[in-house]
Amino acid sequence: MIFHKSNGFHFCTAVGTEEQVYFIDFADLLGPGFEGHRAVLFLNDQRVGGIDTGLTHLSSLIFRPKMLDILPPLNKYSDSVIIFKRPIMTIRFLWKFKNALKILKAHGHHFIFILSILALGSLVVWWSIFIRNSIQLQRLYHYDKLEADLKFIAFNLGTDGSYQPSTGVFKEDTRFEVIACQSGNSIFSRPLEPHWPELCLKVQANILGQIESKTRSLNLMLVGEASVLILIVLVSTVFLYRFIRLEKRTAREVNAFWERSAHEIKTPITGIKAFLENLRAGAVDSKKLAMYIDIALGQVERQEKLAENILSGYQLKRRELRLRFADLEMTDFFIDYFAKDSSRLAGAKIIFKFNKDNRMILRADVNALKVILDNITDNAVKYCASSPVLQVDCIGYENKAVIVIKDNGPGFPSHFIETIFEAYKHLDEELPVKRQGTGLGLYISRQLARKMGGDLEAYSEGEGQGAEFRIILPRVNKK
Repeated sequence: MIFHKSNGFHFCTAVGTEEQVYFIDFADLLGPGFEGHRAVLFLNDQRVGGIDTGLTHLSSLIFRPKMLDILPPLNKYSDSVIIFKRPIMTIRFLWKFKNALKILKAHGHHFIFILSILALGSLVVWWSIFIRNSIQLQRLYHYDKLEADLKFIAFNLGTDGSYQPSTGVFKEDTRFEVIACQSGNSIFSRPLEPHWPELCLKVQANILGQIESKTRSLNLMLVGEASVLILIVLVSTVFLYRFIRLEKRTAREVNAFWERSAHEIKTPITGIKAFLENLRAGAVDSKKLAMYIDIALGQVERQEKLAENILSGYQLKRRELRLRFADLEMTDFFIDYFAKDSSRLAGAKIIFKFNKDNRMILRADVNALKVILDNITDNAVKYCASSPVLQVDCIGYENKAVIVIKDNGPGFPSHFIETIFEAYKHLDEELPVKRQGTGLGLYISRQLARKMGGDLEAYSEGEGQGAEFRIILPRVNKK
């Protein structure tokens, strides 16, 4: 490398080589005084990096001194780095401001919660101080008015020598009383000078007590109103905080739902497209054609079930789903269902624990019940690591039938019993087993079961213990 100075600018030029060039901090290359200086990269006399082009190669040098930054190989051309003696404090500030905006966006609800508490708390404090000062001013006003009236009446009585007031309540203004003057009289007492100095006009004690009592009542009312206001502020702020958290969580789950749905849609289409392209090119073995067609049909069926789930979820949200109820014989229905879905459940062992001679009658919508069973069995097959086993049982009560489906999958912690039925919820984040899915299946299944007058419940003894789903449906009693 060659370093030289020209026209006040410092140049660092590397001649073409097959090796990569490593630049450390400019101060290490050019000496003290160049820390934090602006840099622009020229490649074959064309500007390709720097402040205005995003600092593609030199951001590490600008914002993280002493850190190595690797420039592209110098193949048959020379690179020049020009160092301008201009501080980049503004750019550093903008960089920090950008990071601050990212933090604010990620934790905005926390900032809103804190700011709301501070703002509303300040408002409550200001309001309390303002009202308390008003109460004290009102108290002082009553005392000042009493003092002024006392002086005025005492002056008139003391200057009127033709009439000597008698002791007792002053009849013309019952707030006052005439008493014999004594040493140590209160401030609310005035002698009737100059004619009757042995007599004093005094504010009655009950009048002063009324003022103090009213002041205490107003202070007590202030404390009560302030407490209620603080409680309202806290409750409102907590609800606001929870609402913002819920909104952010919902937005996050909806985004994840669309991402998973896109994957669920694209995967079968890719397989079908590859099969059709091979078929058009004549690359499909005629002996395996039937097998490939079955696989393609299975992928189409998978797409159909996904579309049905999304459509059912939409209709349930808008309350537009209409069910057609029918009486179903439990034994025939389940045997027929698992027989027709043998390809989808290939490799899974199905164990019927109920008596096949049991002719229990269920009241349900056939399509809705199939959607529920599809979602439960799909999850069982999907999450079982190998050799899935499904145990199917049906227990009858007075007017309810409970269909029990138990698998040997990974199960889930007990605190997820309700969480797994939330819309867009996917437990891949919490469980060690990672599988694709939209996160709508169990939510739709529970809503369908409830719409049929029943319910869907889930149980698990913990991770690795399998899961048990119970479909509760109305039962038709035989007469």
